Amino acid sequence: MRIKIRLANKKDEIFLRNIRNENRDFFIHTKVINFSLHHKWFLKRLKSKELIFIAIQNNQRIGTISLLNINMEKEMCELGRFIICKSFRHKGIGHQMLDMFKKVCKLIGVKKIRLNVKKNNKYAFNFYIKENFKTIERKNNKILMGLKI
Repeated sequence: MRIKIRLANKKDEIFLRNIRNENRDFFIHTKVINFSLHHKWFLKRLKSKELIFIAIQNNQRIGTISLLNINMEKEMCELGRFIICKSFRHKGIGHQMLDMFKKVCKLIGVKKIRLNVKKNNKYAFNFYIKENFKTIERKNNKILMGLKI
């Protein structure tokens, strides 16, 4: 089933914090984020040029993906907070979300996408390899990957 993505708004703040905390073991920083800290992060993102998207299916929030650290001089951005609710995984939704993300990147003039993935997150690493991301650097507990679009 097809999904839709839309820009996040203030009504999504609790969903974003909950989905991040539920999946914190996949993040470089694994601590639970409290409301105050997340609120500061969320407001900063809303005021910046960075874009947080919410994936929707049947009027239900099912995931998120963020376009961060946009650098138009280098035509590059960072893919961050790419999370799908557990009950919606392994159904092709991640591929749909990433395809939509790439379309947005092209629309704004971004030609290179970078991301960090934890070394022990084999599922995510293999997903990105299937999507033609290349390993740029392995450092400490993370792998820097990139894609030219």
